[in-house]
Amino acid sequence: MEPRLDLTDNKIKNVRAIIWKGDGEEKFFLLTEEREGYFTIPGGCKDIDDGDLLSTLQREISEELGLAPSEYSARKLDFRKEYENLYNNPRSERFGKVTIVTLFEIYDLKKEPSASHEVKDVVWADKDEVLQKLNSEHMRELFHSALQIINK
Repeated sequence: MEPRLDLTDNKIKNVRAIIWKGDGEEKFFLLTEEREGYFTIPGGCKDIDDGDLLSTLQREISEELGLAPSEYSARKLDFRKEYENLYNNPRSERFGKVTIVTLFEIYDLKKEPSASHEVKDVVWADKDEVLQKLNSEHMRELFHSALQIINK
């Protein structure tokens, strides 16, 4: 049976992971290249079966990048934002719903992430390259907000 999207309160709960490696000022960030050819910050939507947002994050990172929770460190960032109408397909159950995005930081990788069947590729990029590759305004906003928190 297919997982069912958690639409409690008629809202989509979404997690995004700012995954980085490096030290000091020299940080590289992981992006996923989707099958349609655009780049995004790894993550996804909470399913009914996910216990909480951390469980959602762990499931998404496992599905997209092949990483188990024991292969990285994660922390929830002090950031949460609501977006209206991110999904524009009227036939989708996501159409017209508010999406609440929560950011997590993933660091201290013990294994190199790799693209799964869910994504076309993974790429490491510096912050300027990330901002060039992300084609959606809300993804650039999420990345910029995460940088401000991580670099404090």
